Amino acid sequence: MVVKTQSGTIEIKPEELYERLGKTDAPAVLIDVRPPREILVSGGKIPGSIVIPLNDLMNSLYLIEEYKDEEIITVCRSGSRSMMAAQLLAKAGFKDIRSLSGGAMYWMAKRYPMEKKI
Repeated sequence: MVVKTQSGTIEIKPEELYERLGKTDAPAVLIDVRPPREILVSGGKIPGSIVIPLNDLMNSLYLIEEYKDEEIITVCRSGSRSMMAAQLLAKAGFKDIRSLSGGAMYWMAKRYPMEKKI
């Protein structure tokens, strides 16, 4: 289920993302906006996601430019930084951005897979 927040940013529930990973309707890219150290200390990242810390996001748009018209999911610890990242990407002209509701904490609470490498 996709939920639109008061700020207009769209969230995706971890359950939906989990069900879609590895399938034909999987998002083009998952971006974890936490700093690498935080990712390592917290138990890892969602498999296949790329790490672009929120502080570096606007200077790293060239890394994800090819996904400008495709679905992008942003992820952080609890959902607030990924929401900010989604809003920044929307302002930069990216078309289909969603923030993972509840972040990596909720993902891990569901015991979904995590990847230890950055």
